[in-house]
Amino acid sequence: MRISDHIFRAYDIRGIYGKDLIPELAERIGQAYATYLQASGKKILLGRDVRLSGEVLSRSIAKGLLKVGCKVGDLGVISTPILYISIVQQNADGGIMVTASHNPAEWNGFKLCREKAHPIAEGTGMEEIKRMTLNGTLGETSQGTLEAQTGKIKDYIDFITSKVKVRASMKVAMDLGNGTATLTAPRAFQRISCSTFSINEVPDGRFPNHPPEPNEENLIATAELVRSTKADFGVGFDGDADRAIFVDDRGRILPGDTTLAILAKYYLKLNPGGKVIYDVACSSAVPKVVQEAGGTPLLNRVGRAYVMSRMITEGAILGGEVSSHLYFSDVYGLDDALFGALKIAEVISNSGRKLSELVDELPKYPKTPVINFDCPDEVKFRVIDELIRDLRSETSEIITIDGVKAIYPDGWLLIRGSNTLPQVKMIAEASTTPRLQELTELGRQKVREKIKLLTSG
Repeated sequence: MRISDHIFRAYDIRGIYGKDLIPELAERIGQAYATYLQASGKKILLGRDVRLSGEVLSRSIAKGLLKVGCKVGDLGVISTPILYISIVQQNADGGIMVTASHNPAEWNGFKLCREKAHPIAEGTGMEEIKRMTLNGTLGETSQGTLEAQTGKIKDYIDFITSKVKVRASMKVAMDLGNGTATLTAPRAFQRISCSTFSINEVPDGRFPNHPPEPNEENLIATAELVRSTKADFGVGFDGDADRAIFVDDRGRILPGDTTLAILAKYYLKLNPGGKVIYDVACSSAVPKVVQEAGGTPLLNRVGRAYVMSRMITEGAILGGEVSSHLYFSDVYGLDDALFGALKIAEVISNSGRKLSELVDELPKYPKTPVINFDCPDEVKFRVIDELIRDLRSETSEIITIDGVKAIYPDGWLLIRGSNTLPQVKMIAEASTTPRLQELTELGRQKVREKIKLLTSG
């Protein structure tokens, strides 16, 4: 079996089905995962999203787990948060979600967890599972057991809606993306007496209307739906419903750090002095809002594995990333897009104000979107190392927990290697638009120079 080692990424395993991922490889990955966890006789949960290749890959993963003697609980087609919450509530020893999240339909992959849904990622076991899959000796004991678990969608909806208190009904516009949110979001909002207007509401692993990525381009229709229905807000979900992007009542698409800031103000009223985790790409508005609300902002590197771990070790009430992964103490520190959407409804309902008003009262700093530079995988982190040396001599403060973030008196510049693609990524923020343009041009020049230098010859 020829195995492409690039499918092993920082946070998960991901590739094109039939090319990078085949059933035999999925079986070997399941066996390597179970061997690594020494999971013979232990309970491992399994779920999959709506992708067409999900069923065959799920069966293959299960074969590998069974070879090592696992007690496999198959939850079937579910959202990723259902798997995570089920691991915690059943006190399972781990779990695997068959999904490629927001990638196009031809992709699939695996999100790996240990107990309490702690992610297995780079630095927390992914390298060892990769090594074992590629050339390691895999465990094989007496055959394990496989049990189908039903009713988990209902259990999940019961659980998350019990933690939401909405005072008045509202209207919600949703792009369900033909993904697993189709199975949960309408029912959950109806449970809290909200009216819903949905598009792409039929589960379809071909994702016929747009890729399962709730980005600005794909949310144009959601913004139009918000305006046409006079909805209180809109939300678009990714393929496995662990991430959502929000649209305010004016049809404006909200960055993830804006959503985090709104939630932080609300959570800190209920939890005075609480800790809020935010990633290095978040706007300076986030720590400012948290501090003004009496909370403690904690800067963190990008990625679910790192934010969730920090949520738990710090006992934080809330966490979030620019990508719009949102983490909640209410649900064991896990990220859950639907729970986040329900909480936004709660915020609006209990404030008695429009979402657009809550957005407009936040501090404003001009900021670029993510700017991507193509860069070979073997070079991208060397680019960052070179930039750390350069920027250290030019600025009074740099942060290196995730790439390099150069802090200036009137703004900042973040440059980091992509953990999933052959790219270097850059974001800049400043106190004024002219200064933002200066910092952006400075960053572009430095990144291009380093890529050229390190790839020439």
